[in-house]
Amino acid sequence: MVQTQGEGRSSPVKNRLQHKMLILGGGTAGLTVAAQLRRKGEPDIAIIEPSSQPFYQAAWTLVGAGVYRPAATVRDEAPLIPRGVRWIQDCIPPRGT
Repeated sequence: MVQTQGEGRSSPVKNRLQHKMLILGGGTAGLTVAAQLRRKGEPDIAIIEPSSQPFYQAAWTLVGAGVYRPAATVRDEAPLIPRGVRWIQDCIPPRGT
């Protein structure tokens, strides 16, 4: 099941969604790729990311060193999604399911 941002209801992915570019994961790499594709003119991009407040994992090295607080690694996902990119707030099922 998938719930997309702003829709407020769920339905099977195969019945509802189709995009030219689908990015799995809304972390630093996924957001960067989406932004680059949009800048190059790609109009149909979606990111699948289940968390509304993911951790900025690169900062965890600094947490381990004691120079960064764990709470400072949490970011709100919504403002990070590039304009014109659809955020599908769901997870990818394990392979074979």
